[in-house]
Amino acid sequence: ADAISQGTAAGYADGQVKMNGEGESGGYQAALQRAGYIISAAVAGLVALLYLFHRHAPGWLAWLKKRQERKPWEFRRRYMHFLETLAQGLNGLHRGQTLLVASALTLLLWVDVSGSIWMVVKAYPEMLPQFGLGAGVLLMGLTAVGSVAQLPAVGGGFQVLTIFGLTKIFGADSAAATSAALIIWLVCFYAIAPVGVVIATHEGVSWRGI
Repeated sequence: ADAISQGTAAGYADGQVKMNGEGESGGYQAALQRAGYIISAAVAGLVALLYLFHRHAPGWLAWLKKRQERKPWEFRRRYMHFLETLAQGLNGLHRGQTLLVASALTLLLWVDVSGSIWMVVKAYPEMLPQFGLGAGVLLMGLTAVGSVAQLPAVGGGFQVLTIFGLTKIFGADSAAATSAALIIWLVCFYAIAPVGVVIATHEGVSWRGI
């Protein structure tokens, strides 16, 4: 649900957002619009594949199990384990309505994150005056990719891709973009930390045991 919602939002933004400036930014815009259509199509395909797998998983797994018993193969065993885990996870979404609700709630979460990014950028009035909420969704997609990437000698890819998006895609000044990227990082990752500590403590999490 999380991947579906984020892919939908980022794919739509990639296809719709207009960048500032000419030349290099224009080239990035065309590339990102194509990427947006590809992402949207990939998300639709993923949903269809998951639906088919959910409906036919017992038969497919039984067939693979028979093949494994006749001719054991380590790769097939690991593949079966992955599919069994996936099938168990999809059992919690046995109704289409459940998946839709989960995806909708996750989409609201990502829109909220995008809104936070948009508000931080708008707090720099001279940097990108025309920066809209759709641009915030696009920048959120870049930060999501950067949040799982650690770059050698640089550190977190979150800040790097945020600066890249602000400067190369939207045409912001590099100094302002660097400052905004650090603020966005703090807002997205640490603004909620105090609340999380309180909730974790209330739930009995032992900080010494972590």
